[in-house]
Amino acid sequence: MAERTAKLLATEALYEYAIRALAKRSLTEAELRKRLARRAARALSVDEVLGRLARAGYLDDGRLAESYARFRRDYEGFGPSRILRDLQRRGVESDTALQAVSETFDQSSEDELIRAHLKRKLGADYEQRPIDSPKKLQSLFRGLIRAGFSSDKIVKALEVITPDSEWLEPLADFQAPLGEDEVFD
Repeated sequence: MAERTAKLLATEALYEYAIRALAKRSLTEAELRKRLARRAARALSVDEVLGRLARAGYLDDGRLAESYARFRRDYEGFGPSRILRDLQRRGVESDTALQAVSETFDQSSEDELIRAHLKRKLGADYEQRPIDSPKKLQSLFRGLIRAGFSSDKIVKALEVITPDSEWLEPLADFQAPLGEDEVFD
């Protein structure tokens, strides 16, 4: 089967393509630039279209980062380092992403977010049902690390549900792998 190639677009058609893409999903400037570059008949058209979109208020990485961070915190229960990594992966400039995450978590308690995460995973009465398996405890710990919470606060939250604090000792010294560093206290 022959590989299908996208039709290259002139500047005005590229602008309309960009508007349709943004109507379907919020995109960062980097994500949209990549899409437009594949479809542009002229490379200069990409910068023209991005500038026009920015002036019209359709393309604002700062605003996107703020709403993305709030959504991921409120509806998906993710912590600050996970949201920061995700924004950077999407091409949001580091300073912009860090500012959005800082403002989002300024009034939030990471401890409360961890407890809410545990309630979703284990049930509302999770504090009355101790975890009797170190493997289960490690699994919860890894899940919370992936969700973007700091290891010291995770260990503090897990102390409530484990009968044996020795199980938590190896986890207390955990350092997130490179690229997953903890940004907030």
